[in-house]
Amino acid sequence: MVYSKIALEFIENYPHANIISNTRIDKLQNFFKKHNYKSWKSKPIKIKETACTSYPSVNMNAELVSNLSQIARLVNEYQKVIDIIKYKIIFLAKKSKCFEVINSIYGIGEFTTSIIIAELGDINRFNNIKELTAYCVLDPSIKQSGKSIDIHGPISKSGNKYIRKILCIACSNIITIIGRTKQENDIEIYYRKKRNEGKASIIACTTKLLRKILALCKQLDN
Repeated sequence: MVYSKIALEFIENYPHANIISNTRIDKLQNFFKKHNYKSWKSKPIKIKETACTSYPSVNMNAELVSNLSQIARLVNEYQKVIDIIKYKIIFLAKKSKCFEVINSIYGIGEFTTSIIIAELGDINRFNNIKELTAYCVLDPSIKQSGKSIDIHGPISKSGNKYIRKILCIACSNIITIIGRTKQENDIEIYYRKKRNEGKASIIACTTKLLRKILALCKQLDN
């Protein structure tokens, strides 16, 4: 991942192919070893081989190269600030009684749980799933033409669009993780079912996930 700590620090220190090709393999290996990179011996060899056979469009002393190094350093610094903010958000979200039950859903991490809690607020203010799906912009809009009423129109645009996006990303993550681990999961099973039916599977899964979250949180009051 280009925004990972190791990637950003590598770009900062080696922003040009010629710089890499002029660096000893053992020095490159020490860089990756210091960052506890699993393939710290073999990866630098591949990187140097690629650098030696590349044809850069600018000289390694060009201002663009210097700018790239500085940008990588700045992004890395900003990432540290983002990590601190994420930690604070999670710390505050853990005070909610719903944190543990939402976080217990397979594939939903602490930060996603925290954002869901932040956007939903007190979930118990919703009396039923219909009210909650409307708030999360997941209810179908109603189309009316003369005497004809279509209750299966496109998704409504009124409501909190941010929580809808968060839930969609959460469902995508769950499906991706399950696809790698080959485990049984109700969200992933439902996704495949809806996909085979030719329906909007991610949106359907998002509604199912929302039902699960509401049910788990309501149980805390029983």
